[in-house]
Amino acid sequence: MDIYGNDESICVKRLQITAKYLGIKINLHDIDLTVDPLFLGQPLLKRKEGDIIGCHGITKFMCMSVEEDLLQGKTPQIKTWLDFGSKIRQTLYYWVAVAQEINPYVRPVVQQKKTEIAQLLNRLNQYLADKTFLLGEKISLADIIISCALTDGIVHVLFPQFLKKYTNVLRWYNTVIRQEIFAQVLGKIEFCQKEYLPKKSKKNKK
Repeated sequence: MDIYGNDESICVKRLQITAKYLGIKINLHDIDLTVDPLFLGQPLLKRKEGDIIGCHGITKFMCMSVEEDLLQGKTPQIKTWLDFGSKIRQTLYYWVAVAQEINPYVRPVVQQKKTEIAQLLNRLNQYLADKTFLLGEKISLADIIISCALTDGIVHVLFPQFLKKYTNVLRWYNTVIRQEIFAQVLGKIEFCQKEYLPKKSKKNKK
């Protein structure tokens, strides 16, 4: 499979992890998704039958292209986890972009995003109370989707004080990223150590 995308993108890394679990070989053509208007910031799978744009579409295609349902990617529950993963990514997007100094720091917006991600993490934490993985007793597509959706946030903005009450989420996340394939693709995850706060602007001296 020929996939076009930035190999630093968590979306592309998610596709690489999925492909490795499914035994699919992908050829990654590294491009800057943010400057090429053709891709609209999304990875692209080139096919003779027609291209597929976007992480979700490519992920679903990968799962459907193998005979055995190795990641439970063909089960009805996966749509729920795809949607939940999208909510996490969309909620974290602004906050992460602020920490990367791409977006301006607007305190009310950041506070709103904190509230929203806290609600999502609380739901996930409750769900994981008696579970090692999200579906069944081994890694599934759901684990890949949700762990990758959280990763940019965990690296850039989800500081220890914020995360500490979500013990089940942290236990699960650490279990997932220590799996061999995750470690191969993601490398060592450096957790955010302190809350991002904007630099105070220096006042002009008279």
